[in-house]
Amino acid sequence: MNCKAGTAVYNARVFASPDTTGSPFDVSGGHVYRFAKGSHGYLVNYAYETAQQYGTDCYALIRAERISGGDASGAWSPDSI
Repeated sequence: MNCKAGTAVYNARVFASPDTTGSPFDVSGGHVYRFAKGSHGYLVNYAYETAQQYGTDCYALIRAERISGGDASGAWSPDSI
């Protein structure tokens, strides 16, 4: 994840669901990442391992909780930052 602009400071975690209609559940393995403008990092997640449990694809979702500031924008890629 790469926070490119904005004033917000936020925590991010990875969630997943075995289908697009299911309720997302935490696959971050307890890892929470704090981001602000100019920060970037890899988000550990167990979406792949979770998908294997269901024998299907798994849909990933990044959820962010704003800690302070107004907004933020950037990019997330499942392969790299």
